[in-house]
Formats: sequence, structure tokens, C-alpha cells
Amino acid sequence: PNVGLGKVDSDGERTVAVMHPVIPYENTAGEARYLIIIEKVQVDSNTASLVSCHACTATADIYSFQKLNNGQFQLVSRTPKNVKPLGVNGRVMLDEKKVKDNMQTLGKNLMGAVIKNGSFYHGIFVQWWDVLHLPENGFINLYDLGDAGMENGVHDEDSPLYYGYEGTYKVMSDNSSYYPIMLSYKGEKPTDDNERIEHVNYSKIMKFNPVKKAY
Repeated sequence: PNVGLGKVDSDGERTVAVMHPVIPYENTAGEARYLIIIEKVQVDSNTASLVSCHACTATADIYSFQKLNNGQFQLVSRTPKNVKPLGVNGRVMLDEKKVKDNMQTLGKNLMGAVIKNGSFYHGIFVQWWDVLHLPENGFINLYDLGDAGMENGVHDEDSPLYYGYEGTYKVMSDNSSYYPIMLSYKGEKPTDDNERIEHVNYSKIMKFNPVKKAY
């Protein structure tokens, strides 16, 4: 399930490829597909431990296969060869259970998953949405969708400095190639200049730009 790639670099680190459990799913036509995630992380060659500083990222090669009548598997799609680094703490944060549980139609001929991830920053729990696109006529890719909520764990809930708000999403199915996704927010949130905390209750529509490859 894992294998070292290349040689140890000048920092004493080596890239290790880790294969995640296979994720079965169906495309928009109801045909069986099999998703393979191979995460590439950095490992300290002296301690054999994950290099997991907060700013450390990783990459992942993602493949989709179909099973042929002769029992063999054929590649349907994959990520581009130069995948940009993602994630925090040395991991890509593509949990196979989250991917499997949130697999859904994201466009007229597009399957994918909307995944919530999170991390602590100086006592503040920050969350965000990632969107995995699994097209069969283009490259697989992971995109940033937006804020998914935040909670200030530095202060107790009865403190005037405490705040917390939750983000939810809704895929707005239409006949487009990429369905719009509505993000909604409720709770207490600091202003952009951090001068005060205010109550929020609003929604916004995120649309995918196929030219810029971004929401």
C-alpha cells in the first residue's frame, strides 16, 4: 500500500506514495467506476515519521477506472501530471469515507464530491469546502469552493470575544455542465477588519469557471 519514490533529498526527506482504499461509485449514466487515490507525502528518512508542519502540503494522483467484460480495468480519467500541492499538516486531506459519502452529481455529465475539511490555527478552528470533479472527458481535479465555518476556541462561549458560525452548501441542479453551489452562513462572525463581531445570516452562489478552472 505504500512505496518510497526517488532518493532522500538534502533535507533528509523522501517522498512516499500511499495508496488509499478503492472507492467504488457510478457515473452519471449509472456505470460502475473505481476511484484510486495515491497520496504523496514527505517522510523523514531518519525517524520514518511524516513531515507534518502546519504549512506542509502534499500531492495526490487520482485515477478513475472502469471494469471491462474480460475482467480487466481500463483507465477512464486521471489528475494532470503536475498536480499542485494541497492540504495542511503534510496531508492532502482527501479522506476516502468523506469522498464516498458525499459522491453526487455536480454537472450534466459530471460526478464528484463536496468535502468539508478543517484545521486549527492558533486556537481557532477554520473549516473550508473542497470540490472533487471526476469528469470522463477531462482531467480529475480538486478545487477550493470556499469558507465552511469557523469557531474561536480561545474564548469560552459566554465570553464577549467568542464567535462561531457554520457554513452549509446546496448543489443547485440545473441543465448546465457545472451546477452552481449555494453557500449559506449563520452565526457570529468577525468583520473583515476584526474590529467587531456581528451576526450573519446570508447565502451566496458559487459558479465554476471552466476557463480559469476555479469557483
